[in-house]
Amino acid sequence: ALCGRASLVYLEKAAGDPKFKDAGEFYLGQACALFGSIEQSSKVTASFIATSQMPQQYKDRIRVWQGANLYVKNRKTDAMGLWDELARKQPEEPDLIAEILFACSRVKAECPKVVEKAVAMVETGESKKFSLLNIALGKYYFGRLDHVKAVSYLEAGRDKSNKNKIESNDPVMLVNLADAYYRTKKFSEALEIYFEMSKQFPEVRQIQEAMQGVYAMEHKSAGDVKIN
Repeated sequence: ALCGRASLVYLEKAAGDPKFKDAGEFYLGQACALFGSIEQSSKVTASFIATSQMPQQYKDRIRVWQGANLYVKNRKTDAMGLWDELARKQPEEPDLIAEILFACSRVKAECPKVVEKAVAMVETGESKKFSLLNIALGKYYFGRLDHVKAVSYLEAGRDKSNKNKIESNDPVMLVNLADAYYRTKKFSEALEIYFEMSKQFPEVRQIQEAMQGVYAMEHKSAGDVKIN
């Protein structure tokens, strides 16, 4: 939160500089929604959409955030209409659909049409281009406490070669996956994630040790569950 609020100061300066106005407003609109005010975010995103010379893909993504702002302001029908319109764009863009799902998750909105579209896209086959979309689906279902589906999609989005490495994966995604594993009693898999993360963040070791205790109680044994 401290870093996010500090970012507002620098992004406002960037947005006020003609050389960096487009990029500054692109990130400032998002930062205001997360760390500032929705009203300010709405003004910045509207300015970006109206004046930016950046490629259309950036305007589409900022419109996703515009939809989130509408939803927070209780204009839910308008928000859903905007997201559904973006989801219908051709050619299909997996990362744009993922951005919509991340927004739905953040504002706790149910987005059945977008979810249906996303599921159909990822079912066409495994590919790195669907990685972000799988993660977005996993986070969406995680937010709806459907931990079985969350595990399935988060696993599909995880880097196959370095599945628990924070250098190759979004650390927040790994934390969500570990939590979903825990909720579905896949303790070994959760412990593997926490063990790997504890190499970079020693504080995570406390979570790992607490979960080892739960694992031991579940299996009525203190043996064969320790990861050192």
